[in-house]
Amino acid sequence: MRNRTVLMILVLCLALSLAADQKPLSFYFGGKPIFIGMPQAQAVAILTACCKFTPPKDSEDENPPGANHLIGHFIFSKEKGPMLGSIYFSSGRVFRINRPLDEDVNSESEDAVALARALDRSLTQDLGDSPATVIVSARHVPMKGADSEVLTLTFPNGRGVELQIFTSDSPSKATGKRDAVSLDEFLEAPSRQ
Repeated sequence: MRNRTVLMILVLCLALSLAADQKPLSFYFGGKPIFIGMPQAQAVAILTACCKFTPPKDSEDENPPGANHLIGHFIFSKEKGPMLGSIYFSSGRVFRINRPLDEDVNSESEDAVALARALDRSLTQDLGDSPATVIVSARHVPMKGADSEVLTLTFPNGRGVELQIFTSDSPSKATGKRDAVSLDEFLEAPSRQ
């Protein structure tokens, strides 16, 4: 009994020390981390050193209605350039942080907007505003004369969306390009878990 108690205490101490060592997920702005739950004043101090807010930080209501009220700001570089992201505060803490996945993607491109709208239509067709669990998988598919990266989003009912990025060994005779993307919907037998 005594050995079991000592073993249990050791396991708990190890688990607590491992949990204490884990750093929160963060995004970096101006070389400094911003993370969920960070005090608003600390995040604002970091961001005002490297960036500017739109709307300005001092324009927000000091007494927002309700505890769950979100106050959001776009984050821009102090020099002219693209938007770096956005940040939302609630109850004096960082609630959410957004940033572009890739700076080279033109978010105003007709092709990018069309792809995003197609993805939105497909994913929200059965959901509306309701949350749903989705299984995300990524895999590399080597093929003769090309490679493919496949990202799959599958709902529990077997409906899903598959994004494939193809890279050919040689340019297309029609377009002269080596890369192509496909976005497909699919149905498959639901997984049994």
